[in-house]
Amino acid sequence: IFIMLDTITLRFRRPLPDRLGIIKDHTRPGETLASNWYYQPKGTTVFNGVIQKKACLHFKGRGGRYIRLFLTNRFADGLSTSLPNFLLGREGSILTSQEELDRSMDSVFGEIGRVCELPEELDYDFIRVDLCLQFRIPGLPPSAFFTSVRSARHPLIHSSAEEWTVR
Repeated sequence: IFIMLDTITLRFRRPLPDRLGIIKDHTRPGETLASNWYYQPKGTTVFNGVIQKKACLHFKGRGGRYIRLFLTNRFADGLSTSLPNFLLGREGSILTSQEELDRSMDSVFGEIGRVCELPEELDYDFIRVDLCLQFRIPGLPPSAFFTSVRSARHPLIHSSAEEWTVR
């Protein structure tokens, strides 16, 4: 049985300034190194008396590669992406080594560097990490294994057993 990373969501401890002025003009970037990035406004909120303009930048690459970059007032404060899809470019891919995991993270941050100023030391916290089980047990169908572990609870797992799906 292998437990592998799939989708991650993280928050930067220090928000990253954007390079394109996208929030200011509300347009998709023109013909730049960031031509696969699309702007999506999310509206305005007020936090501690400060008006915050929320938005997302979406990277859509070949083979299902994607990044959702969360923006507040022209600063990137977090992201969400599927690491296997980003590295290998196809749905259902899995990372099989630490080297692939490192290359995937480097690729994601390389792409983000096209639209944001990246510091030398990038500091972030994982907010959510989706794991997937990859296994083959001779004579045991995947549904039987799934049924045996679906009610197992961990205090940091937020989904109920009814929300789990077999894929």
